[in-house]
Amino acid sequence: MAVAFPFESYAFFFDLLALSFLLLPFYFLLKTEAARRALMIAAGIYLIHFIAPRLVVFYVLFWTVVFFAHRTAFTEMKSKRHEFLTTAGWLGMIALVLPMLAWKLDSADFVVHFSDWSNRALQHMSVKLWEIDMIKPLLAPIGLSFATFRALDLLIKTYLGKLQNLSYGQVLFYGLFPPVQVIGPIIEYEEVARQDRRPSPAEFTDGLIRTCLGIVKVFVLAGLLQQNEAIFTAPQNWPVWTLWLKLIGYSWYFYLNFSGYSDMAIGIAALYGFQLKENFNFPFFRRNVQEFWANWHMGLTRWAQRNIFVPAGGYRAQTQYRALFLTMMAIALWHNLNLSMLAFGLYHFAAQLIYRRHAERQVAKGVAVSGHMAMPWRRQAGYALLTYFVVLLSFPLISADFGKALAFYKALVGL
Repeated sequence: MAVAFPFESYAFFFDLLALSFLLLPFYFLLKTEAARRALMIAAGIYLIHFIAPRLVVFYVLFWTVVFFAHRTAFTEMKSKRHEFLTTAGWLGMIALVLPMLAWKLDSADFVVHFSDWSNRALQHMSVKLWEIDMIKPLLAPIGLSFATFRALDLLIKTYLGKLQNLSYGQVLFYGLFPPVQVIGPIIEYEEVARQDRRPSPAEFTDGLIRTCLGIVKVFVLAGLLQQNEAIFTAPQNWPVWTLWLKLIGYSWYFYLNFSGYSDMAIGIAALYGFQLKENFNFPFFRRNVQEFWANWHMGLTRWAQRNIFVPAGGYRAQTQYRALFLTMMAIALWHNLNLSMLAFGLYHFAAQLIYRRHAERQVAKGVAVSGHMAMPWRRQAGYALLTYFVVLLSFPLISADFGKALAFYKALVGL
């Protein structure tokens, strides 16, 4: 996995929630969408400035590049100059992906150079901010993976003619939208396109409840299970039955922690009148791996379905498996570019391939498959347990480097 640097996501969300109660009255008093956008952009800058001022420099520059790439894409799409559009499109997308690739390939070296460059840039802008930034720890660009995929989605939709010509303020608002800045989910521009919608009292209450649910998930439920992270450090020190129990506990810790932060993002966005799409929908209770991926980290899977699975021919019989392979590898390598995540992608591709072949044979025989609601509940429960077991076995790959994951698998069977 990537090198870990000191940053606490919960601090960002508590700052965001506290700031929101101050901003909300002003936000709804503002008469124009442009004014509301400016307020939210300022809030996003203010919050990431607390993490490290250098992040402000990076993200303003990053989304400025996105704006010019979007404007170029829109202009060339309108003029029908397809050859230049293709060249400009690839160049723009490569430029946006390069920071994330550099970070994934060599996290430690990238973070050092990123911190040095951005800190020097601050010195020419504000001596006070430069001094504040000097005492901040080394940090990767927090939320870079989420920002990269949001930016790519914006450009792809522009080339497909699905987005209008956006202003700089609209692009910056989308990029610095505070609830999703740090830990996602990966939203689409359409989810935040309207800044003139006020939440109803019921929607505002639901947003508060959803935010509180996220807090309970992260700080109570996940907090109780966090100790299970230690199992990947020295698995040989634990009995086999304890390892299995702790692996189950870790899978729930991982889910509750991640989905809790998504709940907070969705809930806080709802206070401002934005209805973000769900990111998790009870994935551990699904009856096959295909259903699991349709309900786990849904922002990422929707992105991969739109931009990889469908264009690669996922709905055509002769190309569906190629499309499935490319999709699962993109999802896996988005997390990290290493052998462990490569194995994770191959594992889940194989699991879905086996399920699809099994479902095809069952349908040919006239037998209900695991996703069929008419199936007896005992059989559905059995499929759900089997699916959870299949998914459970992949958690060592997403949570440890390949060598440690192999050692953990050996320990699981008593070797």
